[in-house]
Amino acid sequence: HVDACVGGYIAPFVRMNGGDVPPFDFEVPGVMSMSADLHKYG
Repeated sequence: HVDACVGGYIAPFVRMNGGDVPPFDFEVPGVMSMSADLHKYG
């Protein structure tokens, strides 16, 4: 499981702008679920 909360929300944009972000998505072997709850920040 990946808890992608706020970091998971901004990480793709950091990557798109050349930032070095390690893999954290479904491409990583063993990752079967992911959450991205932004309700605390909206």
